[in-house]
Amino acid sequence: MRVGGSSTDHPVLFVFVSDADDPQLVVKLPSLPVEVADVEREADLLSALNEVPALGVVVPTVADLRLTDDFAVMSQSFVPGVAASQAVNNQNYETIAGSVTAALTQLARATTEPRDEVWVRRLVDESLDRLGQTRETKMLELQRLTRISLEGLKLDTSVCQHRDLGPWNVHLSDTNQVGVIDWGDATMTGVPLCDVLHCLVHLGLILNDAYEATDRRAAVSNVLDPNTTSGVTITGCLHQYCEGLGIDGGQIRRLRILTWLRALVDRPPEQRVGSIYEELLLAELSAGQS
Repeated sequence: MRVGGSSTDHPVLFVFVSDADDPQLVVKLPSLPVEVADVEREADLLSALNEVPALGVVVPTVADLRLTDDFAVMSQSFVPGVAASQAVNNQNYETIAGSVTAALTQLARATTEPRDEVWVRRLVDESLDRLGQTRETKMLELQRLTRISLEGLKLDTSVCQHRDLGPWNVHLSDTNQVGVIDWGDATMTGVPLCDVLHCLVHLGLILNDAYEATDRRAAVSNVLDPNTTSGVTITGCLHQYCEGLGIDGGQIRRLRILTWLRALVDRPPEQRVGSIYEELLLAELSAGQS
């Protein structure tokens, strides 16, 4: 047996058996109370997902969970494959995007639940309220524009949402089977389309080196531009996803805006101005005005 390690929010160990290339187990070792609660919630959600037939994505199975008031150990299976963030290039972007979209459409269909207008309005209002908890004039203006753009949002279903589905959390097998890791922020009552958009846009940002671009706003706009390869692919995949779930295509722009609004307010207030999610939200709002 070999043991390797890494550190994200808390220590993570990888347990290898003999000379295997892939680990057999991933062991998470949170120690802070909030981290322990997160791991317990992740274990519950993974157990629920593994009971769902025809899930569409490969998810870890929980091998063991041990909890105390201030410490936890969770062992889960390793999801094989290469991270999409490492695998993507200009030649395979459309193929990877299609595989991710098909898998997440199936996941959404397997976990969909009916919701009413109160649920949707609460999601929007809570996110807008969090955005407005600042003295930053720029953020308050962004709140005003976002509120106007989200008027008329209609959504009657929730789905399982990962809520941090960057391509670094998506593993692709040799046959493009999609696996997803790190479910600590996930919810079974999430918003459709958000995970797909989040993953595909970040793949485009990686291809365009947008994170480190001198003019990041222009780089972000280029990724979303419907006349670029990434923009065309993202638009097509979102329509495919909505068709698969019976979501009115006229709601796609509002769902795109809601995706980046929620991603932005999930960051600490002092990290919002100038963040990639502020740029993405601004780009989506600008696209509707052009």
